[in-house]
Amino acid sequence: LNEYGSLKADNEFVGNFYSNVYYAIQTCNTAISKSESVVGLSENVRKQRVAELRFLRAYYYYLLVEQFGRIAIVTDEIETPMLSFPQKSEQEVYKFILDELNEIAPLLPETYASSDAGRVTKGAALTLKARMEIFEGDYAACAATCEQIMKLGYSLFPDYRGLFKIANMGNEEVIL
Repeated sequence: LNEYGSLKADNEFVGNFYSNVYYAIQTCNTAISKSESVVGLSENVRKQRVAELRFLRAYYYYLLVEQFGRIAIVTDEIETPMLSFPQKSEQEVYKFILDELNEIAPLLPETYASSDAGRVTKGAALTLKARMEIFEGDYAACAATCEQIMKLGYSLFPDYRGLFKIANMGNEEVIL
């Protein structure tokens, strides 16, 4: 583990984290798989919701790869028991995450109405992409992605102490 070298695989917290994140990934895969059968959604809304799910799945893979290194990538709904999954290298997982983010960022809106605050935006996808580019050592790409983020209207909040006050929720620094 990247930060907790003395923990063992049989540690309850490690096992729960690993299982819960893969459970969340499977939930995303199931929702993506079933999205075509949802009645009453326009094609644009369906594509946007699938993009949101793919962002969450990419984020969950980010959490796993940062803690465990080599992990399995599962992108399909699992309908029958499986005993093992081939593991991918950290570089392969990073590439998967970046590919997902590159595909979904254009499908996500820059903002939502206040009634939908907290939904995944283009800025959130680009922010995770920039983080992955830093890990890859691709500083030029990261700088270009950060420029895209800033053009979306995000900026640093002027008062750090006030940043987390309830009155300042949804300020220009909040990306998700």
